[in-house]
Amino acid sequence: MCRVAVDARISRSWSTGVGVYTVRLVQALAEVAPRHAYLLLTAAQAPPAPLPPESPIEQRTAPYAVGGLGQHLWLPLALRSLGIDLLIITHPASAPLWSPCPRLVFVHDLIPLTQPRFYNAAKRLYYRTVVRWSLRRAARVLVDSESTRRDCQRLLGLTAERLCVVYGGVGEQYHESTNGSKATSARPYVLYVGNKRPHKNVDRLIEAFALLLREGDPGCDLVIAGRDEPGDIETDGRRLRALAERLHLDGRVRFLGEVSGEELPALYRGAEVLAYLSSYEGFGLPPLEAMACGTPVIALNASSLPEVVGDGGLLVDAPEPAIVAEGLRALLTDRPLRDRLAQRAVQQARRFSWEKTAQAVAQQMDAALEARKAA
Repeated sequence: MCRVAVDARISRSWSTGVGVYTVRLVQALAEVAPRHAYLLLTAAQAPPAPLPPESPIEQRTAPYAVGGLGQHLWLPLALRSLGIDLLIITHPASAPLWSPCPRLVFVHDLIPLTQPRFYNAAKRLYYRTVVRWSLRRAARVLVDSESTRRDCQRLLGLTAERLCVVYGGVGEQYHESTNGSKATSARPYVLYVGNKRPHKNVDRLIEAFALLLREGDPGCDLVIAGRDEPGDIETDGRRLRALAERLHLDGRVRFLGEVSGEELPALYRGAEVLAYLSSYEGFGLPPLEAMACGTPVIALNASSLPEVVGDGGLLVDAPEPAIVAEGLRALLTDRPLRDRLAQRAVQQARRFSWEKTAQAVAQQMDAALEARKAA
């Protein structure tokens, strides 16, 4: 038996993004590779991960800031004192420069380098220097998609041998079911789920929706779900609300705020379409979750989204409002098209599971541990 530490200090919430990925992954690893003992390292500001009471995974707070001096000096010493045999790091910014044990580092995306205008010079420099060096010293770098693999080679100079594509999964609660609950709504709705960073193009979606209504109201609302916290670039919805007001979309655009994991499947199932116009995604969980629920997707034909959506949705080449509005109208008014895409969406989603993700990670764990023994 080996002691495996999973560094999840990057996560402040377990309901979105890397937090969801981490919780699902460690649960699946404990089932797929139960011969190992798992320790989840969390940030002091984060609540405990929502693992089942009977879970064998130990949780411990690690008082080292992501990217701080403690990460590079004191965290490795703590790993040694804890007798850790393998370290899994859930985000490249959390990777220490050295470690007493082999490291597997997840890279979900390289947004500070692919979307540099949204990040300060210090973060961009950190990725080009510290992150690059840390990844080059990792036993293996695990990426969510072929798109992210290409970015790692192009932007960080990582070799193909160091990179391994490990797709994310979709939880069993996301499924098409005639008996499954659906979110109640006065009108049908187009749904967006995610954060509000500029590259998500939620503003372009609102503009497209306004154009759709002007050219012939299909009787749908636009529902935007995701944390809403003023002052935070990722979650601040004030500029989007102001845009909806300027476009006279009174009552037709609804902001739900954060939706719990228990409520989200019903929200997906109740939607006519999920709209996801992000210009850059390392993977894209919301489109996959929506497709698993039998909801077709309209997404941007960019980065990893064609890998995830496949033929389970409609891919558009640009987030231009006129192009998006045309795609939305086709999906909302052509019922046979929507039904065909819904069937394909379910089939596409079945290609992904957390069990498959964990099996792929477990193989990389075994390879890293064997390489250490042979060294």
